[in-house]
Amino acid sequence: MPVKKKAVVNRWIDFSPIDGPGNRTVIFFQGCNLNCSYCHNPETIEIYEDDKVPESLYLLTVDELIEKIEHNFSYISGITVSGGEPLLQVDFLKELFSRTKEFGLTNFIDTSGTVPFSRQKELLALTDGVMIDFKAGNNSDFLKVTGSDKLEIIKENIILLDDLGLLHEIRTVIAKGLIDYKKNTAEIAGFIAEIDPEIKFKMIGYRDHGVENGEDIREPTEEEMNKLVKLANSKGCNNIQIIG
Repeated sequence: MPVKKKAVVNRWIDFSPIDGPGNRTVIFFQGCNLNCSYCHNPETIEIYEDDKVPESLYLLTVDELIEKIEHNFSYISGITVSGGEPLLQVDFLKELFSRTKEFGLTNFIDTSGTVPFSRQKELLALTDGVMIDFKAGNNSDFLKVTGSDKLEIIKENIILLDDLGLLHEIRTVIAKGLIDYKKNTAEIAGFIAEIDPEIKFKMIGYRDHGVENGEDIREPTEEEMNKLVKLANSKGCNNIQIIG
């Protein structure tokens, strides 16, 4: 008998109205290939081997995960996988998405976009939408924010997903101090507009929640966020949403 695939899961939210269309169960997978300065879920970054998973986390087969969330299925539109970076456990996702399709659910992915989707045709065939975090608009700033040089992979993924009709939205966190947030917004907006001015561009205001991040990162004001909307509009983006 083949060994069943397992994944390390940090936690899940039974019902969320903000992680894709409709009411959704959101599963946060453990482990990320980035180390962002203002990560919203820093507890999901560390990657663990199966034999070293702490008791606070879950090492689950697809059957075990389904058993834990199936009670939600009558009340949700689908599931969203997030993290961490869910695509680090892609074989597990393919099996999970195949199972949730049997229940008539939709499958969404919330990702940093740093894993090439061009190599994931089987997964994309089971996917209904993708939300990509666009951390910075140029290589230098992207490296500063994430510690990674994978910006070009993100751009390639956005183009591919838009062509396939699977790009649900692009998100970026607006944080003052770490990089030039106005320049960053203009660069991202310009890239989006060249592909499709109607792509949903969600600008999320950074909030420190009272946590010291070790960087000179500050929250934007409401006025500054509204000015960024006008800036993105001037670059050709027509579908902009402010969060926070």
